[in-house]
Amino acid sequence: MGFFYFIVFIFGLMVGSFLNSIIYRLPSGESFLIQRSYCPYCKHKLSWKDLIPIFSFLILKGKCRYCQKKISWQYPLIELATGILFFLVLWNFFHRGKFRPHRLFVNFYLFPNYYFSFMI
Repeated sequence: MGFFYFIVFIFGLMVGSFLNSIIYRLPSGESFLIQRSYCPYCKHKLSWKDLIPIFSFLILKGKCRYCQKKISWQYPLIELATGILFFLVLWNFFHRGKFRPHRLFVNFYLFPNYYFSFMI
């Protein structure tokens, strides 16, 4: 079961990375589905190795690979928060090997409302 928790956490990191692109592009009216990710300073398109959630930030020491400008801490924090929330939702459902359907209200009503109010 531990491996499954790990996979769900990694999936949560990827969803968090996608949320970051939505958070950055939605206010400016840019499409978050068509365009590739780019550095907000030098506008260089990022390669796959620059887009690995959290790890790219740590490996590059919080700087853009191309222009060396600092990357905001918002990006890894949103990724990490989303990964942890995915893990907690799964853990809450399958804690100690028991399926807990009565937690549906807590997970799908309270968590998303708290999470999105935290982002704003």
